[in-house]
Amino acid sequence: MKSNLFIKYFELIDKRASVLDYGSGDGPYKNMLKAYFKEYTSADYQVTNQHHSIRPDIFIDDNQQVNVDDQTFTCVVISEVLEHIYKPHNALNEIKRVLVPGGYVIGTVPFFMWEHEKPYDFHRYTYFGLKRMFKDNGFEIIKLDYVGDTIGVSAYCFSKVFSVFIKPFRKIKPLHFVLKLI
Repeated sequence: MKSNLFIKYFELIDKRASVLDYGSGDGPYKNMLKAYFKEYTSADYQVTNQHHSIRPDIFIDDNQQVNVDDQTFTCVVISEVLEHIYKPHNALNEIKRVLVPGGYVIGTVPFFMWEHEKPYDFHRYTYFGLKRMFKDNGFEIIKLDYVGDTIGVSAYCFSKVFSVFIKPFRKIKPLHFVLKLI
């Protein structure tokens, strides 16, 4: 479901030059992003990337910075990453730095999920928290959508409580967003 939303959101972006996959992990969206954008760059945190099988093109340092020039990317994808960043405003400032003027951010954050990627799981965001954080950091919100429903959350709880893992409901990702740098 998430990749279908990403593709829908890509239709809003008229510039297909370059994308930064910020917090790429094992690169679950790499092929999709490479098909849509002319240039793909992955970035991840060295300490958590050790648990993944794929190494990124560049590492994100402890201050959330990536070693690239200002205004390098037309789009940044940040999926299931903000909850792992202790100071998310630093990451949003870095994303602003690497985006071209008018560039886009497409991402997701979990709302209802057990702790994961321990000990680097710091936040759960509400619609209102994201809205304020994005605006405070200079982004125009194009879309901020809940994805999921009571049935999905209930199935996720059931799977956790009874150790029954229903694959489509392992992670409920109710908040997707598209931002434009002002």
